[in-house]
Amino acid sequence: MGRGLGHVQKAVLRIALEKQLSSGSGQVYARDVLTRVYGFPTAVALDTARPGALVFDRRQIGVARYRSASTTVARCFDRLAARGLVERMNGYGVRLYGPALPHCTLYNYPF
Repeated sequence: MGRGLGHVQKAVLRIALEKQLSSGSGQVYARDVLTRVYGFPTAVALDTARPGALVFDRRQIGVARYRSASTTVARCFDRLAARGLVERMNGYGVRLYGPALPHCTLYNYPF
């Protein structure tokens, strides 16, 4: 944990901050990261799917690629939570943690 943040961790914080600023909710779901960071196409509209719903066609993406990316995102969420930057939402994703907000701005967070 002393090596700094990885690119996926930085992306999660950016997505969380954008959501916090635009809607007041710093919630990030795995599907947000898989679409924005990995570019996975969705099989259903994200705004109509419930949190945690499978919105990807694994065969189109490739099962191995999907599993690898999903595992990376889950580990990323756990590591950010261990650092105290996000709060883990069981089974769904993370939420930007209140005390971390003053330190997480687009300009002064050490990305």
